[in-house]
Parts: sequence; structure tokens; C-alpha cells
Amino acid sequence: MSEFDLLFSLFSLLVGLAMAEVLGDLGRIIDRRRRLKAGLLTPMLATAVLLDLGSFWISAFEDRTLLKASNLGELAVLVFAGAYYLIATIVVPEDLDSRVELDSHYWQNRRIVVGGMFILNLANFAIAIKTGMNSVLGWSIVACFYATLAALFVANSYRANVALLAVLISFYTLLQFVLALLGY
Repeated sequence: MSEFDLLFSLFSLLVGLAMAEVLGDLGRIIDRRRRLKAGLLTPMLATAVLLDLGSFWISAFEDRTLLKASNLGELAVLVFAGAYYLIATIVVPEDLDSRVELDSHYWQNRRIVVGGMFILNLANFAIAIKTGMNSVLGWSIVACFYATLAALFVANSYRANVALLAVLISFYTLLQFVLALLGY
């Protein structure tokens, strides 16, 4: 087992648990759809978190030369993936059976989730700098991504939040499809 395999297995375990948390929450929302007004905000935020977790997993594999087995490497993985697991646990409320709607939970917790996403994505940004990202397109995408997260953190209207979440989700879906078509 290589140094990367050792750390990546821990990283994958924690990221996988966070993904399972979000997917399980989405399943519970679907299961309660007859009596729970889910709205758009919480499911869209859960989708964005799920896609972001997936992007971290891919990024960790792509940047595998940077992961070294050590106490510091283990601590970094635990802090990073553990923080994302904690974020994933608050996207959807624990007490779904006692709720009628989810929007109030979104408004109470979105800044923690979005702020956490912003901070944790800084690690990817630092890795992009270290690995030599040097295209104008790449830097433009990064700037738009962070601007979207910052706007989502401060936006207070329902429509603005839905629109910004749609833009955020498009960074992981539509944008990746377009970039693949363009050969990036």
C-alpha cells in the first residue's frame, strides 16, 4: 500500500460517509414528501454539497502526489474531511418528522454550510496554485465560483438563493460538460 493509498482510504471513508449522510437525508425528504414541504432551497443546497464532496474526492485523487502518509497528513485529512462531514450533517434537519417545511432550517444554517464550503474550497484553490493552474479560463472559473459562494452567503431573498444555488450546481454539472466538450 502506498502513502497515497493509506491517506486516500481515510479521506474516501470520511467523504463517503458525508455523501451517505446527504443522500440519506434526501431519501428521507422524498419519503416524507406527502406531508413535508421541502421547497427548493434545502434540496438544492444538499445537491451542491454532494457535488462539492464528489469534486473533492476527484481532486484528491488528481493531486495524489501531494498526499504523504504522516501524522500531519492524517491530521489534515481528518480536519478537512471531518469538517465537511460536519457540514453535511446540518444541511437537512435531524427532526424531519416534527417539521412541516424545510425553508426555515435552510435560512438558519445556510451560512454555516456555505461558509464552510467557501473555506474548505480554499484548500483546492491552494492546491491549484501549487500545481500550476495557469489558464485564464481556470482562474475565471475559480473567481466566478468564489463570487457565487460569497453572494450566496449574503443574499437574503428566496429567488436570489435559488438562482445562486442553480449557478453553484451548474459549476459541477453543466460547466464540466461544456469544458469536456471543449477539450479541457
